Amino acid sequence: MTDNIHCHIRVKGHLGQQWSQWFDGLTINTLQDDETTISGTLPDQAAFFGVLAHIRDLGMRVVMLDCKQEDYDPPGWNQTV
Repeated sequence: MTDNIHCHIRVKGHLGQQWSQWFDGLTINTLQDDETTISGTLPDQAAFFGVLAHIRDLGMRVVMLDCKQEDYDPPGWNQTV
């Protein structure tokens, strides 16, 4: 089992690509409406919480967070009703 976490985070405000290294090499895309996405794969939860701490330290507000740990399949996730 791998600990990789795939993340897609949207924040209020603009960040340039120069911040990518500070965000563990994640991809940074500036959007219209004064928002930025930060996305990619992180090696573990410690790195994930580090990214959230960086967002907090910059005073940015998270408007959307979508993360999934690789190989994680919660009970009932694939069941059809």
